Amino acid sequence: NNHYSSAVMIGNEAFWNAVPGEEAEHQSPGIGNRHGAKTYLEYNVVYKNAWTGIAIRQGYLQPSDDCAADPQACNHIDERIQAVILHNIVFDNGFGETPLENQGGIAVDGAGLPDDPVLIKENVVFDTRVSGIAVRNEFAGEEEGFVMDDTYVEIVGNTVFSNMNNGITCIGSDVGVSECTVVGNDVYWNQQGGITLAEGSTGEILNNVSACNNQSGIVIMDAGTPVYNNISYFNVSAGIVDAGTTHDYNILSGNNSQDVDCGTTPKAQSCQKPQYAADKGGSGPGENDLFVDPLFSDVLNYDFTLQNGSPAIDSGVSIASYYPNWTVSGEGPDRGSKEGV
Repeated sequence: NNHYSSAVMIGNEAFWNAVPGEEAEHQSPGIGNRHGAKTYLEYNVVYKNAWTGIAIRQGYLQPSDDCAADPQACNHIDERIQAVILHNIVFDNGFGETPLENQGGIAVDGAGLPDDPVLIKENVVFDTRVSGIAVRNEFAGEEEGFVMDDTYVEIVGNTVFSNMNNGITCIGSDVGVSECTVVGNDVYWNQQGGITLAEGSTGEILNNVSACNNQSGIVIMDAGTPVYNNISYFNVSAGIVDAGTTHDYNILSGNNSQDVDCGTTPKAQSCQKPQYAADKGGSGPGENDLFVDPLFSDVLNYDFTLQNGSPAIDSGVSIASYYPNWTVSGEGPDRGSKEGV
C-alpha cells in the first residue's frame, strides 16, 4: 500500500513472501504500508514472511523542487501514513538475512498523528524474530525529510507471546519521540521483557498483564510515564522497572523469584522491593500497589481473566484522563482486565 492509497484488506492470508537468497535487499513484508497510505487491515493471517508481518512506515519525503526537476522519479509525500490494524493473527515473521529493524511482527515507524494515532487492537502476535509489536521513530523527523518528528500509536487489547525479544517495544530516536498508549494487553512468555518503553519514548502503560517473561514484566526508561492498574506476574526479573514514573494500583506477584503473596509480616518489604527493582535503583512500590496472587482463571492455559474474588476486581483507579475509551463494568476499575477493550 503506497502513495496515498486507501486500501481495505479483510480476511486475507499473506505468507512466504521473500526473494530467495536476497532477503536483505528486497523488501518482503506480509502486508506493507507507507508513503502516505491510509489502510484498514482486519482478520488477516500473516506469517513466515522474510521481513515484518505487517509494516507501517512513513517513507521518504523529497523536497518539492527536486520533484520539479525530475517528476517521474519523485517520491514527494506530504501526508502522514495512517493505519487501523484489528483482529489479525501475525506469527513467525522476519527470517534469514533480514535487517534487524524489519523483523517485527507488527512494526510501526514514523506514522500516526497526535489526534489520530495508528491503532493496533485485538491482534494475536507470536513467534517473531524480534519484538512482537515494535514501534520506532527512525523514519520521522522534518529535518531528515519526513512529514513530522514523532510517532503516535495506540496498542490496545492484543495478545502477544513467545517472541524472541520483547512482547511490546516502543523506542524513540534522535529526531523525535515515539508516543505509545499501551492498554489492556496480555503479554507473556517472551524471551526478553514483556512491555518496554525506552530511548525517548513516552506514553501510558495501563491495565496490562505481563506474565512469565524471561526478563522484567514492564520496563520504562524515561520519567513521567503513567503506569496504572497493571498486573506483573512471575517474570524472571523484576515485575516493574521504572525511572521515576507516575505509578500506582499495580499488582506484582512472584517476580524475581519472590513469593506469589508477600504477606504483611516484617519480611514483606524484602519480598516487595525486588519486584520493583528497588534494590537496583527502581523507585519502589506505589501506595496502593498489591503484592498478592491476582487469581487468574487458568495461567497454564494462558487465560489471564480474573476469578471471582480476585483482589484485582474493582480495586483499580480510573484511567479516563489517559484513555477515555476504557469502560468499567463493576463498581470500580479492575486491574489488568481486558473488560474495557
